[in-house]
Amino acid sequence: MRQWFAIRLLDLRYFGYSLTDYAHYLQEKHRRPWNIWSGHRRHFLETSDWMLGSNGFPFFTRIWFRYIFWIGYFAGGFLRLYVSDTKRTVMPACCRLADGLLGGNRHEQFIERRKQVVAWLKEENRKRAETRLKRDEHIFGLRVQHEACQNPNFVGTNRPHQDR
Repeated sequence: MRQWFAIRLLDLRYFGYSLTDYAHYLQEKHRRPWNIWSGHRRHFLETSDWMLGSNGFPFFTRIWFRYIFWIGYFAGGFLRLYVSDTKRTVMPACCRLADGLLGGNRHEQFIERRKQVVAWLKEENRKRAETRLKRDEHIFGLRVQHEACQNPNFVGTNRPHQDR
């Protein structure tokens, strides 16, 4: 086990990461979903707590939606995060091991597939950013037009962003 940690630490140093950077990455990666999911629970309880406090609903249904459901919700999300981390670190090692034992170029194929997926995801993100920018510009134009109709003293500008 100690040897595994030493190898892992050397791998991280080889790629220019320190152990504190990696720990910070893991901490941030798993803190962000917690904040999002906590917001989901908070919003649900704020909007439907009247229902869960009513005696008109069965006792076990109230207990389920107030407490038990959220345990599975959070645990399932973190389980997916840890499984994806494990899969991402174990698959290259398995490919290298199979290449060493059986020969072949599985690791290179795996890296190529991963690069293709990353390129596809970057393209999708670029398309989404373009459509989001167009939509935001359209919404800004509608807001300016609405404000000009509502406020006779309004002076419209063609800049969609705030002055800094």
